Amino acid sequence: MYTLYGSRGSGSAAVEAALALVGAPCRIVETASWDRNDAFQELLKLNPLGQIPTLVLPDGSALSESAAILIHLGSVHPDSGLLPRAPVRPNQTQRVRSRNQRQRHGNTRPSRSRTPTAGGRGSSTGGSCETGCLGP
Repeated sequence: MYTLYGSRGSGSAAVEAALALVGAPCRIVETASWDRNDAFQELLKLNPLGQIPTLVLPDGSALSESAAILIHLGSVHPDSGLLPRAPVRPNQTQRVRSRNQRQRHGNTRPSRSRTPTAGGRGSSTGGSCETGCLGP
């Protein structure tokens, strides 16, 4: 049986949905660092950073980070549809995880800034442009 430590409105919702999709029995423990309760002390024993979601696997080991948990569940339950059936290039999964990290932290686009020049026109500096570079 799985045990999911999480809180409503957090990343644990996706993990809870995935557990239901794969039909895995689980116990859900409501806790979070911003709303500490007795269960939070249990969580700290499993995950010293107190991160949610944290999923305790049937063997007693613990995973954190929604993307890592979803990838694990998709690997353990291949017929669930959580992961593609076709082979995935090794860096493709990492790219999705990186994009999810940027989105979670509010940085959804590559770094790109515009600095004014003497003629009043901007010039691009830093980062990359997906559609090509703009000239002066």
